[in-house]
Amino acid sequence: AKQNAEKPVVGASLPHRLQMMELLAREEVEGSTVCGVTAHPLFVDKARALRALCGPGATIFLLVGYDTWERVVDPKYYPEGRRDDALRSLFGTVEVVVTSRDSASASTMAPGLSAEGQAAAVRSGLPAEVTHGRLHFMPNDEALAAVSSSAARGALAGDDPAAAAEVLPHCIRAYAKEHGLYE
Repeated sequence: AKQNAEKPVVGASLPHRLQMMELLAREEVEGSTVCGVTAHPLFVDKARALRALCGPGATIFLLVGYDTWERVVDPKYYPEGRRDDALRSLFGTVEVVVTSRDSASASTMAPGLSAEGQAAAVRSGLPAEVTHGRLHFMPNDEALAAVSSSAARGALAGDDPAAAAEVLPHCIRAYAKEHGLYE
């Protein structure tokens, strides 16, 4: 997204971000990765845009980390008393998969919240008539759960090639270096 509902976009400019997404998509098996950009900061609006783009027969999965999920369900992003209506629309449009995060790498999460605690919070947070059975929790690999964009930017900024190589493919590291990003 070119704007976020709460956090400012930091680091690379939008054109640089798009170029990095394109590089990453080219590294994948042809046709398996699609990149795009949206002006919609809220996931319910992103879901509608994806549905319009992909058509009614496509199954669309939104994959979000637990820290992002906390923002998706936070009532402050919706008109008073309208959160559940908005989320019904979200779940009527897409499947949502929430993955666990390491709370130490996600600045907005409560410290020490385990993957089991995250799963329980996701499963108990919304009534079934809102989620339509389209809310899923997936425990993340522990190493992946600790990965964050902040850590990746920090590894690049701190000139720590080993740490950067653990979380970023070569094409992204080379692009960032070539364009002086995160220095």
